[in-house]
Amino acid sequence: MTEAVLLQDPAETLDYQIDWTAWLNGDTITTSSWTVAPSGPTLSNTGFNTTGTYIYMAGVAFGAIYALENTIVTANGRTALRGLTVRGFKE
Repeated sequence: MTEAVLLQDPAETLDYQIDWTAWLNGDTITTSSWTVAPSGPTLSNTGFNTTGTYIYMAGVAFGAIYALENTIVTANGRTALRGLTVRGFKE
């Protein structure tokens, strides 16, 4: 399976979302946290509801590749991590 690389122009502020519904199987999200590596982009406006999470990211560098990771904890005490790959791109 190939992971998609999402493209973001350095001038953009984009939101990224993860729908955890299928994985949760009736459980609900109680906390959500995000990290990005390498450092540099600004992460803001994070949030979640019972089945999904989101974040806004700005300040990517042209050509840089970032690992954006979301960790959740559920009402049943499970912890899970999902990642997105974002590359700074200019058309």
